[in-house]
Amino acid sequence: MWQCRAHRRPAPCTPTPPACMTQAALTLRPRRQMCRPVYVQGLSVLVGESECSSSSSSLEHCTYSSVYLDNNSPTLYNFTNKPRSTGRLVVPQRGHARAPSSRRMWGVLIGLYFAGAAAATCTTMADADCAGGDIDKINNATMTPGECCALCAAHPECVVAVVATDHTPVQCMLKSAECVSQPSANRIKCCSTDPAQCRPPPPPPPYACPKALLPRFCNVSLGIGDRVAELVGSMTTAEKIAQVGSNGVPTIERLGIPSYQWWGEALHGVCSSPSVTFRPPTPNGTSFPEPIGTASSFDKELFHAAGKVVGKEARVMMNVGNAGGTFWAPNINIVKDPRWGRLQETPGEDPYLSSVYAIAYVTGIQGTDTSYLQASSCCKHFAAYSEENWGGVTRYEFDAIVSPQEWADTYSVPFQACVVGANVSGLMCSYNAMNGIPTCADHGLLSTTAREDWGFDGYVTGDCGAAADVWDPHHYGKTPAESAADTIKAGMDVDCGSFLQSNLATALTAGDLTEAQLDVAVAHLFSIRVRLGYFDGAVNPYSTLTPNDIDVPAHQALALRAPREGIVLLENRGLPLSSSILKTVAVIGPNSNDGGTMQGVDCHGVPPYLITPAMGVGQFASVTHVNGCGISSPNMSEFPAAVQAAATTDATVLVMGLDQSQEYEMRDRTTLLLPPVQTQLIHVVAAAAAAKGAPVVLALMCGGVIDVSEFIDNPNITAILWVGYPGQSGGQALAEIIFGAVAPSGRTPLTWYPNSYLANLSMYDMGLQPNASSTVKQGRTYRYFTGSPLYPFGFGRSYTTFQITEASGDLAAVVSSADIAAAIAEGPKARFTTTALAAVAVHVENVGDTMSSTSVLAYVSAPGAGANGIPIRSLVGFERVSLLAPHETSATLSFPLDAYALSIVSVDGSHVAVKGDWTISFSDTKLQVVITVV
Repeated sequence: MWQCRAHRRPAPCTPTPPACMTQAALTLRPRRQMCRPVYVQGLSVLVGESECSSSSSSLEHCTYSSVYLDNNSPTLYNFTNKPRSTGRLVVPQRGHARAPSSRRMWGVLIGLYFAGAAAATCTTMADADCAGGDIDKINNATMTPGECCALCAAHPECVVAVVATDHTPVQCMLKSAECVSQPSANRIKCCSTDPAQCRPPPPPPPYACPKALLPRFCNVSLGIGDRVAELVGSMTTAEKIAQVGSNGVPTIERLGIPSYQWWGEALHGVCSSPSVTFRPPTPNGTSFPEPIGTASSFDKELFHAAGKVVGKEARVMMNVGNAGGTFWAPNINIVKDPRWGRLQETPGEDPYLSSVYAIAYVTGIQGTDTSYLQASSCCKHFAAYSEENWGGVTRYEFDAIVSPQEWADTYSVPFQACVVGANVSGLMCSYNAMNGIPTCADHGLLSTTAREDWGFDGYVTGDCGAAADVWDPHHYGKTPAESAADTIKAGMDVDCGSFLQSNLATALTAGDLTEAQLDVAVAHLFSIRVRLGYFDGAVNPYSTLTPNDIDVPAHQALALRAPREGIVLLENRGLPLSSSILKTVAVIGPNSNDGGTMQGVDCHGVPPYLITPAMGVGQFASVTHVNGCGISSPNMSEFPAAVQAAATTDATVLVMGLDQSQEYEMRDRTTLLLPPVQTQLIHVVAAAAAAKGAPVVLALMCGGVIDVSEFIDNPNITAILWVGYPGQSGGQALAEIIFGAVAPSGRTPLTWYPNSYLANLSMYDMGLQPNASSTVKQGRTYRYFTGSPLYPFGFGRSYTTFQITEASGDLAAVVSSADIAAAIAEGPKARFTTTALAAVAVHVENVGDTMSSTSVLAYVSAPGAGANGIPIRSLVGFERVSLLAPHETSATLSFPLDAYALSIVSVDGSHVAVKGDWTISFSDTKLQVVITVV
């Protein structure tokens, strides 16, 4: 779970002494101008940054330090670059927050790889007592990497990574290029012997099948069901239990079936996770913005293109043995509440937008071949999951009470899109219960709805530990064995954990489960592995993808395009800035130079580079960088430096917001306000800049919404932008927008509420409609909210003005209610594939003076909208228009409307045709079109 890569630094610097950190100081922040930050994240906290003098004249001399806090025991590691010997420290890893002693403590290995054969300083440290400042240096000598490796081999106390997956020490401090892929047990021997012996052994023949043992299973001319039947029929009961009892399943040696790890992540790029290792020949992968920041582009083609990149890079890593083939993404849960800690992982609050995103992303990942999957996508978390840990109730015991109407109209829709519209190969049941039944034990949900009603033909995994949660804390079942049996009978096939492995044998003996029921789950699992081509050799068309297909320029360009399209301009009184006039810029804020925060939740990979806002602005002006404050620490010691920077430069860019300490898995927010220290910093810095007439740009790097009321009212603030968590090129995209190289075109995928909206609003209440007798008095999401938002769903300003007009004369249409009813009667399997019954068409003209892209959103309002559970309006289409020059008109944009767009959901959850006038409206215009249903 570690990887290192040679890295070039963009600015010269000289080393300064490493700081000795206390247990409370969980990040090393640069106290001087940064040479090139090295960003790493760990399960607790692990951040490494450079500390360099601003008066540097040497590119190569730069000290890097990192602190890893494990079991509250900090350890300091340091290395110093010498000429032509550069290094990069990267720690990819994935962890879920919950009982760490038994569930999700994934160890981290830190690797240091020095490129080149020139001399390097090998610095080793032990007994790092950071609280007392005592560091015992074992050795500090200048030598080649090979000599350093040999020294470390001779001195077991030379420890770089303290924690492995089993919490055992790793002895090799510095590894040559050939050593980086070696198991820990081989590294010292490797480094002290012939480097040729360090090369990994050749991989086994790709995707081989044991034909002599399982001739029918290996016969590619047979159907998958027939093939898998032979394999399952040849397995013992114990072997079957082993296959469903852990996310990492063992080898079946007597049948020639290799082990497999089901748990891979690909939320916004291939993510470091149990099945994914970033190491040669795939040391890097493309890192897109968090999904909330990609959804804000409202660009269907971008959604799909990102999925294609992720799927291709996943397959490359699978082909070289650095990943499995199953990836638990996307997260398509509806954001009902702006406090939810994981909303950053989703496309937002709207079921139509989430459905379009799901179809585009899933089909991109899985590929176009009709027989084989490029990679397997898994839509999560099924279902009604949108609360982490609020008011003393966690997701593990939470029971989401969802009405049939809101289930059919909102919460189920993206999952139905995954199955019906994208033919997704995996679903993940969630931790919570829904209407009294844990989702992982809900036969009606997993089997009746997903498989029978929607036609799902894949596998179902439980979230990590969710199977155990069925027994405790949900207490669903009389015994642990009965609870385990209930999950298999409901339709769950594999448990990310060991609960099934520990209890299914007892369940079979007690008669709670039959072997035939177990066989169904095992067959589902091996069907996916067959569809991935694991046993079919070169017949699999994706087996030809190589490391030359990963992290390529086209992928990097797409990772820049995404934040360019997704960043949202909320307020503007003076952008864009002029780089020909403004020569110096202060870049200030806790997120101004933090590449780790740019990637958002810790499910991310190892990008080839990270361009922070400070780096991006540096492409347009000379930058003075000051953090100013932390995310939430009340420490204001850097305020004077921040004020001084703002007072002595031509412009100021404040990059504030949140990070994973504020919004995260198992961490819901309690307020929509910025942490107080940031608010204070914004006002004092803005005042200092305004005193000399300098513009101040406030950029918010966060997933969730922030109440910016007091900043809107502050005349010293020139503009406000929402950046999301923008991925590897986010800083470049932000700077390009600020300086006008790119015009902003993103739109909010969430309603931005004032903080007062939260008063007495319970996160336990799943209701969306306004209800005077519940806590949801004003409604939730733009479809039901009756209050006044700071910014509505779909809001975004531009540097130009667009005018939307009818494409042709009178667009009014008449649709038969009988045709709507007939289309709905075809059943849920026909949804997302039904024929349009009407369409509206418009043109977009750029009537301003700036070339820009935009998205046009189309909404429908039904007769009686806003009452009796009928939404005020609902998104039914969106189209992206790219780079319209001033006074240029777009091609015709058509918005087809099917039976589901022209029907309402009744109280019992059924879709009903309603006669009357249906109004179609559009973003940023008063144009309306009426379609009459008769």
